[in-house]
Amino acid sequence: PKPTGTTPCPTNITPKPTGTTPCPTNITPKPTTSVTPTTTKATPTPTTTPTTTKATPTPTTTKPSVCDKPVDGVDYYGHDIKSTRRSNSDDCCDDCAKTPGCVVYVWTPWNDGTCFLKWKAGKSAPYWGAKAAKVTKSVGSCQAAQSNVDYYGNDIARISADKDDCCALCLTADNCKGYSHYQGHCYLKGELGYASAKAGVTSGVRNV
Repeated sequence: PKPTGTTPCPTNITPKPTGTTPCPTNITPKPTTSVTPTTTKATPTPTTTPTTTKATPTPTTTKPSVCDKPVDGVDYYGHDIKSTRRSNSDDCCDDCAKTPGCVVYVWTPWNDGTCFLKWKAGKSAPYWGAKAAKVTKSVGSCQAAQSNVDYYGNDIARISADKDDCCALCLTADNCKGYSHYQGHCYLKGELGYASAKAGVTSGVRNV
C-alpha cells in the first residue's frame, strides 16, 4: 500500500522534558527556628522589719547624804565658824560639807532658818526646834601630827583648844598652812618656818 506520508514515532524515544523538575521528596526541609523568649523572674525586695530600740528609763537616784541623821531639839554650844540663812536642815548639811573645818552643824528656826557651822561639837544643850548633825566627811585634812616638834613664828591666831582640834581650826582659815599646839593652845601658822625639837609641842601641816 501507498505510504501515508506520516512516519510513526518510535516507541523507545524518551519524551521531551516538560522543563519543570519536581522537588525531590527526600530533601529535609530547613527547620524552623523558634526563639523562646528569656523570662527573668524578678526577685522580690525583702521586707525589712524596722528595729525598735526600747529606751531604758534613767534610774532615779537619791544623792547620798554626807551627814548623820539630824537630832531634833539639840544645840552644840559655841565653836562657830560662820552662819548661813537656810530654810531647812538639809541645806545646812551641804553648807557644812563644803566649808573647810566644819564637822557639825546646828539648824534653828531663828530668823526664818539659820545654820550654825561649827568646827567642833561642844557641849550639847536642849533647843526647841533645832536640828543638829555631824558631817561624815569634812573638807580638807592635815598630815599626821608630829610630837615634840615646833614650827617657830608666823602665828596668825592663838586659840584655846585641844591638840586634836588644831587641824580643824587651821582648815577654817584660808591662809593657815599648819599649826603647833602647846599648853592648851593652837597656834595657827600663816607660813611654816623651820621645824625644831621642843618637848610638849605637837605640830601638823595642812594638806594642800
